Amino acid sequence: MAIIDTALQKIKSDVLTPLGGASRVNQIFDDAGHVWRDRLLDPATTTSMFIQQVLNANTAIGHLRHITGVDVSDSSYCAARAKLPVAGVARLVEQLCEGYRPFGQDTGLWRGHRVVIADGTGIIAPDVSALQKQWPQNEAQKPGCGFPAIKLLAVMQAHTGMIQHASIMPLRVQEFSQITAVSRFLNAGDILLVDRGFCSYFIVADLVKCSVFPVIRMHQKVHVDFTPGRAHQAILPKGQRAGKPVSRFVKSLGRDDQIVEWQKPKTKPTWMSQEDFDNQPLTMLVREMRFKIKEPGMRTTEITLVTALLDPNRYPKRKITKLYRKRWEIELNFRHLKITLKMDHLKCKTIDGITKEIMIYILVYNMVRAVMLLAETNQKEDDPNRISFKDAWRGLCAKVASRPAEEIPGLKVNKIRPGRMYPR
Repeated sequence: MAIIDTALQKIKSDVLTPLGGASRVNQIFDDAGHVWRDRLLDPATTTSMFIQQVLNANTAIGHLRHITGVDVSDSSYCAARAKLPVAGVARLVEQLCEGYRPFGQDTGLWRGHRVVIADGTGIIAPDVSALQKQWPQNEAQKPGCGFPAIKLLAVMQAHTGMIQHASIMPLRVQEFSQITAVSRFLNAGDILLVDRGFCSYFIVADLVKCSVFPVIRMHQKVHVDFTPGRAHQAILPKGQRAGKPVSRFVKSLGRDDQIVEWQKPKTKPTWMSQEDFDNQPLTMLVREMRFKIKEPGMRTTEITLVTALLDPNRYPKRKITKLYRKRWEIELNFRHLKITLKMDHLKCKTIDGITKEIMIYILVYNMVRAVMLLAETNQKEDDPNRISFKDAWRGLCAKVASRPAEEIPGLKVNKIRPGRMYPR
């Protein structure tokens, strides 16, 4: 956090300061195998302009001359940006993440565990044939009447709100097929909050194998019965199995709270290799629980969860249900990315260009989150998510614009409004 703090205080007109400065940025691209001539638009200057373009809500290229003070033609900037290797841009994002990671590891823990949230969101790209082939439009749309649809799977730390990992895939690809990539960015002991799109025997088994504790909303097609000692399909005749749970009852932990044994499905998912399927355990113990939502205006009135947090004394049901409500934070964070920063419609017209544009968006988003973390410390708040994202974004824009203030002023703090989609 000290690195981020110092960098943000000195950022002023040089937006590359949190990344180590212009020389460090050029070195990263040199390590990535990028070769360039000694001209005005070297990788550092091009990256700085790219970041400032996205920071200013993906403003028009013609506006960059007035923002950055770099007098170059639009075509020259576009050509220089297109030459930046994807690997170099990815390394810049990783470097910024490495600056805040030590700070985020030991703060905002829930009963000694770091809480991580994962989910997917959709983005629209320009209607170009190459992009349509890579990320086909929605099948419900007629040819020529839609846009390439990209699905972004993001992994965010619940306390800091920063993006740790992102996967780019076509809209029709299911998020759970990328769970192996997600698990590589989780630490042993982490708690992962995800929606019912991730509710699968194989996903839970894979996470438990990595010592990660999932808390997942149960899929609507899974039958759950909290009657103690109830029967399950394996011991019932064929004609009596419909509507009965597949899991075997093990132990009741209280009202609508039980431990059951899940059986390995007989059919291999299309996204899983045969070797991984064969290595899956035949059974595993999980905990199922159900709670009601009594707040007026909420669309859902009852939620069923499945988790690997089996100890009811260390992890009471009411605490887990309260924790799961933090999953909604990722929906708000996606809104910051797509509405505040205007990532909902991308502008690049090549596959590499779209990939780099998304990476720069993630980098800028994490920079704004770093400002929020700094404000949390300076303003003695206990939750950085209460700091206004939009106000932090405006403060960062003011820093980049070389406003005279030496320090980021006190940012707005949102009131605590339980059960509401409080605007930022």
